[in-house]
Amino acid sequence: MKDCSIHKTFLKIFLIFYLFICGYLIIFTPITTSEANLIYSNQNSISTYIVNFLLKINHNIVLPRSIFFIISIINVWLLYIYSKTIFKDNRDIYLTILIYLLIPGVFVSNVVINWATIPIFLSLLFIIATLYENKIIQAIALVLLFFTHTAIFVFYIAIFLYSYKRKIIWLMVSSLILFILSTYFQKYDLNGIPKGHLLQLLGVYAVTLSPFFFIALVYSLYRVGKDKKTDILWYISTTALVVSLLISIRQKVLVTDFTPFIVIATPLSIKVFKNSLKIRLKEFRGKYYFLCKIILLVLLLETLVIALNYPLYRYFGKKIYFIDISIYKISNIAKNSGKKCVKNINKHNKNLYKFYNIKQCKK
Repeated sequence: MKDCSIHKTFLKIFLIFYLFICGYLIIFTPITTSEANLIYSNQNSISTYIVNFLLKINHNIVLPRSIFFIISIINVWLLYIYSKTIFKDNRDIYLTILIYLLIPGVFVSNVVINWATIPIFLSLLFIIATLYENKIIQAIALVLLFFTHTAIFVFYIAIFLYSYKRKIIWLMVSSLILFILSTYFQKYDLNGIPKGHLLQLLGVYAVTLSPFFFIALVYSLYRVGKDKKTDILWYISTTALVVSLLISIRQKVLVTDFTPFIVIATPLSIKVFKNSLKIRLKEFRGKYYFLCKIILLVLLLETLVIALNYPLYRYFGKKIYFIDISIYKISNIAKNSGKKCVKNINKHNKNLYKFYNIKQCKK
C-alpha cells in the first residue's frame, strides 16, 4: 500500500472478509423499508418480478437477497473484464475492484435487494458487448434496461450520443426509438418547480459514493472528456451525472435514479489517477499517494460503519444510521406472542407490516 498499489494476495484476503460480512448481513438483517417498498411496488420492473417470484417460493427475504448478491458478484466480474481492457498492470485492476466494493452505495446494494443491481448488471453487460462488438447482447441489454426502475432515458441519450459520434447507425436508431418510448410511457416523471434540490443531490452523491471519491470521480470524468479519450462508459456516466444535476434544479432526484450509471465509472477514476502519476517524477508523487490513501481510508471507515450497524444493535442495543429502528420493532412484533395487528401503522412503514402480515387493529 506504500504506493497505493493493491496486490493479489491482499485482495484475496479482503474478499474473504468482505464475503463473510455480506453473508452475515444478508442472513441476519431484518427486511428494510426500501426492500418492503420494492416488493410491494406497482412498478413493472425486472427487480420487482424477480423478488416477488422468489418470495412465492419461500416467504423469506434471504433468498431474493442471495440472488441479488450473486448478480452483484457478476457485476464485479464484468467490471474486472472492462478494467482489463484499459489497464496493463493487474495491480491497477485490483485497486479498481477494491474501491468499487468499498463504495457505501455498492456495499449496501450487495446485502439488500434494491433497484440498482439489475441496471448496473445490464449497463456493464452492454459496455462489454460494445467493446467486443457483440450486437446481439447489445440489443438484449438495451431492451431489458427499458424494464428497470431507473432514469433509463438518460442511458438511451448517452448511447445515442456515443453512436452518433462513432457513426453506428443501427445503435443510434435503436437508442432513439427506446428513448422516445421511455418518455412516452413515462418511465421517469419530469415535474415540479425550481426549488434548489441541487445541493441535496450533491449531498446524496457524497453519501452514496463517499465525499472524496465522488470529487475524484467527477474530476476524472472531466479530465477524460478534456483529453478526448472518451469511450462508451464515459458517455454513460457523464450523461447521467450532467442530466441528474440539471434535473435537480427543478425537482428532487432519488438516489437509485442515476447512481447505477455513475458508479460504474470507477475504473476511469483509477485510470486518471495512474496517468497523473506517470507524468510526474517519483519525488512529486507523494501528494497523490496521500490522497489515494485518504480516499481508501474514508471508504473503509464508511463501510465498517454500515457493516457494524446491525451487530451493534443486536448485541448492544445501538443504532448508527443504516437501518431505521422501527424495522427492529416491527420484526419483534411479528416474532412475539403471535400478534397480528397494531393500533397505529404509519405510511412510512406500512409495507414492512404488510410483509410480516401485520394489520392495523380495528377500532
